[in-house]
Amino acid sequence: MKGYGAKQKHSEFMKSPEPPSIDYDDGYNDNMGDVGSYENEEQDQLKFQLDVKPILLDFERRVLRGQYESIDHQTGERKWVRFDPHAKPIINEIGIREVLGRLFGYCNVATKLSWYSEQEIYKNLFYFDMSLTELCAKRADYWEMDIETVKMIKDSAIELVQSILFSAKNGFTAVNLRTQYTRSDVSRSEPTQTGKTFMGIPLGGQR
Repeated sequence: MKGYGAKQKHSEFMKSPEPPSIDYDDGYNDNMGDVGSYENEEQDQLKFQLDVKPILLDFERRVLRGQYESIDHQTGERKWVRFDPHAKPIINEIGIREVLGRLFGYCNVATKLSWYSEQEIYKNLFYFDMSLTELCAKRADYWEMDIETVKMIKDSAIELVQSILFSAKNGFTAVNLRTQYTRSDVSRSEPTQTGKTFMGIPLGGQR
């Protein structure tokens, strides 16, 4: 009876799971700061260097959903399809939501603009590893995920966080952006500046 009760409770918990409530596209420009004074090409470059959402979306599709990008050679349409449409998903929607939620704590614009020493990076990686390990240990059954899949997802997530953290080593991303866009302002030979900045980056001038 105990086993039946646990099974019933598990079934109720897994009933009609909602997909991850994460919007990778809409409203993102609102979070990038006021960059309207820059030319379109410069704005695109700024967003490209700071934007981690396409990376996370790619992680969700390739690692968590087992999909790959397919191109219709006749229409040129791109779409994501599963490697094996008949295979059971390696992790359910609740698991996808919770893994992504843990990743968002480290893979974000604030991290890219941080100023981490190598020691701080490895400390953050250690905490993320421990946190994700604990999460997987407690939730793997609810996620309907086996131990081999847990290791694959965990390793992939750690590699992703590591790449994001090292992009902030000694303020690498922030310093590069500040240098690049300050030089861009000077090259335009604008007579006066507005005084507005985005994370220390001058935001255009008056013409």
